[in-house]
Amino acid sequence: APDCCFCEHCMKKIRQWLASEYGDLDALNEAWGSSFASWDEVEPDTFIEAQAKGRYVSWSDHRRFNDISTRALLALSKAALRKEDPDAETQLSGTYDVAAYSGMDWWEIYKTLDSSNGYSNKADRGSLQGRIAAEWSPTGVNVPWTTGYNADPHIQRYDVYSHALDGDR
Repeated sequence: APDCCFCEHCMKKIRQWLASEYGDLDALNEAWGSSFASWDEVEPDTFIEAQAKGRYVSWSDHRRFNDISTRALLALSKAALRKEDPDAETQLSGTYDVAAYSGMDWWEIYKTLDSSNGYSNKADRGSLQGRIAAEWSPTGVNVPWTTGYNADPHIQRYDVYSHALDGDR
């Protein structure tokens, strides 16, 4: 499971976010099973640490905070792009299969972006990621024909035509 940034800047921001989410340190300590004496001490568990403890609340909060931060960055990028080209479509490329430990909050992501392009060959219409893209993206578009770097050109052509004829764009 990928763990996101634990730098001092991110920890400062997550502590502010956690304070607004939990209200006070006692509530956070109760939820996390921790005993922090001040907000400056608060640091979420990594996945390995959460797994060892059998308690995933702090790790999950960290993941949620990083989803929120990612969406804010994507929204900022989209606004800058649309300032220059109001008709530009925005897309996230290199997405992973949908899973609690490796995925993103796609419902929220598609409130920001127009479509996605998964690196996984499973990102076609029949996969969970493909169905989510088709149903939740504002344009109903999933661009599933990533065939990989250095792939055989014949396979790349086949995949593009196959997906285009299947109604993908």
